Order: sequence, then structure tokens, then C-alpha cells
Amino acid sequence: MNMIRSALKVCIPILLLASGAAFAQEAATTPTFKLLYTAPQTFLAAEPITLVETSVGTFNGLSIAQNNAFGASIFSMDYFGNVQNVYTAPPFFYIAAFVQALDGRFYGPGWYMQSSLNYQYISVDLTGSAQSYKTAPWIPGSWSLTSPAGLIYNFVSASVGGAFVFAQIGLHGVITPLHQFSGSDGFPYGGTNLVQGQDGNIYSIAFKSLSGISTGWLYRMTPQGQYTKVVSLPVAGAGGLAAPIVAASDGNIYGAFPRGGATQTGMIYKVAADGTYQKLLDFPATGMTQPAFLVEGSDGNLYGSTDGGPSYLFQVNLKTLKLTRLHKFQPNEGLCSCSLVQGMDGKLYGASPLGGLYGLGTIFSLDIGLPKPKPFVSSFSPTTGATGQPILLWGRNLLGASSVSFNGVAAATITVNSTQAVYVDVPSGATSGPITITTPNGTFTTTTSFQVP
Repeated sequence: MNMIRSALKVCIPILLLASGAAFAQEAATTPTFKLLYTAPQTFLAAEPITLVETSVGTFNGLSIAQNNAFGASIFSMDYFGNVQNVYTAPPFFYIAAFVQALDGRFYGPGWYMQSSLNYQYISVDLTGSAQSYKTAPWIPGSWSLTSPAGLIYNFVSASVGGAFVFAQIGLHGVITPLHQFSGSDGFPYGGTNLVQGQDGNIYSIAFKSLSGISTGWLYRMTPQGQYTKVVSLPVAGAGGLAAPIVAASDGNIYGAFPRGGATQTGMIYKVAADGTYQKLLDFPATGMTQPAFLVEGSDGNLYGSTDGGPSYLFQVNLKTLKLTRLHKFQPNEGLCSCSLVQGMDGKLYGASPLGGLYGLGTIFSLDIGLPKPKPFVSSFSPTTGATGQPILLWGRNLLGASSVSFNGVAAATITVNSTQAVYVDVPSGATSGPITITTPNGTFTTTTSFQVP
């Protein structure tokens, strides 16, 4: 269980707001919490840590429970909490995390808990068909980031020497080192994820300790592996204990330190696009403490969970710097830190790896009246092509895409591989102009024109 907690270090207390901001105890609209699933003693979908919506109304999740009868598993779940197992790894096989790549498959690092030398990268499709790739001499890290180039970015370390390396991982498990961390680069912090900013670069947190004092910073990595320190961060406690960060739609990076702030019980901060650091919220000494997970909602605000038991779900309004407590967990409802994701129906869905009736975790939803997330296309490639040319649309909230048109000419076939990736062929009669995509939640038109020769 310590591994679960260290991998998902997520906490969120009753925030004491900086700059004189007010604190709201309850949401303006009463949130509706619903316990969707409690992992049974049979260990089906036990200790869930991740949910990804893979089609409108259906999630896939990763459960990390493993023993001498089975390993970690991937399951599916609908909006009503009906769970079915999709894939089960061999006994004692642990999968640290997964991401869905542009081919629609799930990819993640794993290893046998009884053997530290058998590291693998696992690929599983929606039907449970799996492939594995040995990663020696590299040991892959837990956090992965998928990209429109068909590659996955991750940290790896050498099995001999232990150097940390930022690397690309191909969809067939080939690892290409891009940047080896030097002493001045610090160490990539394992409790913090990789995110891609609006500038196309990748951001995360590094730290190091000198004479027992930890220092840390946000850094930027280009997709080619060029490393730059962006800004120093206050790092509280051994190892920094930084929670996952968010690359928000406003162009800023948001994050939390569960043991930071005035009372060492948590804080939330912002790093602007120009690298300016700003502390937003301090957490009080008691109550809802230790922010451990953040996600951006469709209203542009932050939502998260806390780890400073009892567990809470909360909102941070970024315009008013007001914290709203959304839900306090009862013992049967789960024990965070909990990962959160917003569904295409607007509700927040979460996975708790601990707690519940049998202590094996829960899955829940929270309805606070958020608008349904609208589609957004950040890029398309290639940017030019004739009739029949396959085009990748890359963005967010693209599930359920029903039509794609090129300057008003509708494409005949649409393939939705993930919430980020849609493939479409250039239709006959298309002319140069913007691309428009329509999902059940709305329509988005690109500001950049696709060129037809």
C-alpha cells in the first residue's frame, strides 16, 4: 500500500486563500456524489488508480492489485458503474500506470514484483489483446505522456549506474534516450507527472537535496530533449512531495505541494507562461489538508482530492481564488488520494485505490453541474494533402466525433482512437480552408487552414 500512496500522493485541505481571497465551505449548487463501484473480495478491479474515457459513456481503468493468482488488470466501466474485466496480467505482475496512445491501445511500464530485473512495457487493446516488450537495459518510470507523433515520453533509468534519462518510447517498445539528467539538472520527481504545454514542450518537476535541504524547480523539455530550468519552487519536506501538475487551457501550469505552505499542510501554486511563479493558496493546519491531485474542469477551474484523512473533493475557482469543499468521504466511499477525470457527460469520475467495504478501493462520480466538455483541436498533421490522405486531428474531448469537414466538405470516414486522436481521410472535392469537427458536445473549427494542393 505504501507504493500506492507514493505513486498517487494527492491531498487537498481547507485552503487558506492568499491575497485576501475568501473561503467557501460549500458549493453554490449542491454536489451529488454517487458511489458507483466497490471492489469486491474477489479482487475484480481492485485497487483502481486510473480512469480514461475511451468512448462516450465508457471508461477503461487500471487496477494494480496482484498476488500469486493474478497480476494487475485493465477493466471497463460505464457511467452506471457496471464493471467488466478486460485484461489480467500474470501473477505478481505490477503495472505502474497506463496511457492511451493515438492507435487506441493502452501502454504502460510493468514488472514482476518478485523480480526487479524483468522490466517490460505493456501494450493492451480494448479487447484485452496484449503484447509486452522487454526494456533492458532501461527501467521505465511510472508517468507516461502520449504524443501526436505516435511516441510516448517517459523517464527511464539505467539498470547499471542508475542514471535518469528522458526518453521516447515507440509503440513497439523501442526506447530512444533524449536527455541524461546531470547533477545540475537534479532528479525527476517520481510523484509528479509529465504534461505538454500549449507551446508543445513538456513540463515536470525536478529536485535535489544539499546538506539535508531539498530544492526543486519546474523544468521544460523540448520533444527533442533540450532541458531548461523554468523557475524555482518551494519544496517542503523530504523529497519535495510534489503532486501531479496540470497544463491548463489558460496556458499556465498549476500544481500542489502537499506539505508546503505556511503551516506545511499544503499549498497550490501557478507558473505563468513567462515562467513567473505565484503561490495561490495556503492550507490550514487542520481539516481538509494535503492537496494531492489536480485536474482542470470544463469551466476552467481546478478540481482535486486530498490525502490528509479524512479525504475530500474540492474546487479552486481561479478567478476568485475561492476554495469550495465538494464532498467529504465516508469510510465506505473510499480513501484518497484519488485520481479524477471529467466525463463527456460533464460529471467528475474518480478512482480510489483504498477504502470501501473491503478496503480494496472504489469508483465514484460527482455531479456539480459542470458544462459538458467541448471539442478542441490543438493540431492536425500533415497540414497539407490531396484526396484520400489520412489526417490526424489531435486535441481533447474528441470522443463521439460524428462529422469532420474540410472547408465545408464532409469526410466520408472518421476513426476515433481516443479522446485526443481522430483520424480522417481528405474527402473528394475538399479545398483549402479550416477543418471543423463535431461531437455530441459541440463543434470546433481550426484557426489554421488545411492546404489542398
